Amino acid sequence: MKDVDIVVFMLPTSANEDFLHVLRPYIKPGVLIVGLPGGPGFEFQVHEALRDVMQQCTIMNFESSPWICCSSESGVDCEVFATEEILLGTIKVSNALLITISFFVVTITM
Repeated sequence: MKDVDIVVFMLPTSANEDFLHVLRPYIKPGVLIVGLPGGPGFEFQVHEALRDVMQQCTIMNFESSPWICCSSESGVDCEVFATEEILLGTIKVSNALLITISFFVVTITM
């Protein structure tokens, strides 16, 4: 994970903590860590797993995934059934307060 600036967790929320511990040696100060969805307490999971490095990272946590989809073959095919228009979440900028945010999701169909 050399030169990685953004780490996005698009996992079942129950798996986030395990992956955070595995990735800890590779996450450097200044990285943006995104839970999509991160679930309740994602910020605390990041804090517990990353300790001192966490204070120098930005953490974004969203309430849900922007897509309702199903993968018929992992890494090969994915069918999107619906797209959320607005995502609500929080952001903790390194060494700053927690802020509530909302993002508009833009879907491009080709």
